[in-house]
This record gives sequence, structure tokens and C-alpha cells, in this order.
Amino acid sequence: MRHKYLRDQLLIFQLQIKIKLLILIMIIIIIINKFWVLIMLSDLKSRYENYIQSQHLKTSKRRDIIFNYISTTRGHFTADNIYQNIMKVDAGIGIATVYRTIRLLVDCDVLIEHTFGEKKGYFEVNDINSRHHDHLICTSCGNIIEFQCDLIEDDKQRIAKQYKFEINSHKLEIFGLCSKCQQKK
Repeated sequence: MRHKYLRDQLLIFQLQIKIKLLILIMIIIIIINKFWVLIMLSDLKSRYENYIQSQHLKTSKRRDIIFNYISTTRGHFTADNIYQNIMKVDAGIGIATVYRTIRLLVDCDVLIEHTFGEKKGYFEVNDINSRHHDHLICTSCGNIIEFQCDLIEDDKQRIAKQYKFEINSHKLEIFGLCSKCQQKK
């Protein structure tokens, strides 16, 4: 009986240690993630400020508000999405200011512009520290799925080497139906 009690106590102790280790690992991951975000934001801010300076543009409080909002936005968005959300921060910012600022942020490499086969532009933050990704675009609902594929990246390099071609960039956009829209058929 005493042996079983000691064994149970040891198992409980081991479980408590494992839980504490998992909590510690989660805290470390959160700290690393926050540090990584700070580095990315610092890089974006540097590109933005250097561009403003190199183009001899005046600083603008409203442009800075838009930059700060966009630099923390994840995923794909339109100028109208940004405008709707910026209105909650500063109702005095006009749609033209949003469009001009977005164009400036594309020019200074803070944003990447995509059309995804449509006339309206979609944008995403250009995090130069992240891996390249491509897109699956649903032609029914407009859902955009990012994916990474080492085979595509390897083939891209192999093809470039075969044709003695120096790649500056590439984008792959695959159009079709997402799983939800397939189920609706």
C-alpha cells in the first residue's frame, strides 16, 4: 500500500514538472514571438522613414497613423478595409489619404500589392524576414489561402539554372474553389 502511494506521488510530481516545463516553453515562445514582431516593425518603420526622407517628403500625422495601423495588420486587405478601420481611429482621415499612403507604402517596399485577377488591389505587409509564400484564391467567395511549398521553390531554382536565368521575384496564384465553396456545389 505504501509503495503504491509513493509511486502515485512520484507520478503526480512528474506530471507537475511536465506542466511547468510546458508553461515555461509557452512563455519563451511568446517572448520570442513578441521580439520577432518588434524586429519586423522596426524594419518596416526604417524602410518607411528612409523613403520619406529620400523623397524629401514632409512627415504627416495622418500618414503615420495609417502606417502604424497597417504595419500591425496581418493577412490580405484592400484600401477600403483599411479606410473603414482607420475611420475608427481618426474620422478626419479621408479615403484619398489612405490611397496615397498605401501607394507610398508599396513604393517603399512596406506593402506588397496583389490583384488576384481582379481590378481592385489587395495588399499585405512585406515582412522580408518571412519565407516566400504563394496563394490559392477562391473564385467563388474570394477567400485567399497562403501556402509554402519547398518543391515549388526548388523547381524555381532548378528551372532558372537550366535557362541561365536570374530570378528577381516570382508569384504563383492558383485560382479555383475552396473547400467550403466545393461543398455548396
